[in-house]
Amino acid sequence: MSVYQSSARLLDLSRLALSSLCVPPPIMSIVNVDLLSLAINPLYFNTLAATNISQPAISLLAYDASFNQSVVFPNATAKLISDNSWEAFHEGGVYDASQNALYVSSNYASLEDNINMTVIYFNSDYSLKNITSTQFPGLYEANGGTSYYPPGSDISSPPSNQLWCDEGDFQQYSALISINPASNTSNVVNNNYLGNRNYSSVNDARQHPITGDIWFTDAAYGYFQNFRPVPTIPQQVYRFEPATGNLQVVATDFDQPNGLVCAHSPHLNITPTNNDA
Repeated sequence: MSVYQSSARLLDLSRLALSSLCVPPPIMSIVNVDLLSLAINPLYFNTLAATNISQPAISLLAYDASFNQSVVFPNATAKLISDNSWEAFHEGGVYDASQNALYVSSNYASLEDNINMTVIYFNSDYSLKNITSTQFPGLYEANGGTSYYPPGSDISSPPSNQLWCDEGDFQQYSALISINPASNTSNVVNNNYLGNRNYSSVNDARQHPITGDIWFTDAAYGYFQNFRPVPTIPQQVYRFEPATGNLQVVATDFDQPNGLVCAHSPHLNITPTNNDA
């Protein structure tokens, strides 16, 4: 599996520098989507280089004209930094400031081997240092993750913990797991809905930057991939208060709720997918 390093300006990784290779980095293609054309032509995407598999893969679709200025640099470039024989880069992308490292969960392979965590370390100038792979105790089938402040943490400092969605398997509950990379320890934050039913496969989570609440999605991908039992509860979106244990269902109208992010406005953006995604 190949992964590229980009000069895109994004959150804490805004100063990522390209690793030094002898070949010049390719220009990243930013393709502006014409929403009016998309609205009336079901085959519109087939005309775009970014969605045509015969074209180079380093391209992004921009649904808003400001994307090219506010999210990435106008002359953004990308460079290959790793080419693995296995799917090492799947979900997550949790930055650890204390280690200057980015943690990414790999893809599920088998029940005989827990999902690995790929760790990308950077030098002080944010150029690539090295890439390693690890596993955390008590974390079995990691998927989406986020930086995490446990209750009572000093939020004026960078978070020391990470929160990962453990999809679980046939023996282990699907759960929200707090990880401390420095001490290599973990603890369960939540693993059931109202005490009597486990989740299907918790998928992704975000901690609200002001309230500290955890918003997370629960889909059935573990069941689709044959490492989780038949779901017993609907696929839903939840809000959990780690300080009190209060848990609420906040959305039930998704087929398979997937990624989510807390926007700068008072809204939560959720990306749904179906069981073929």
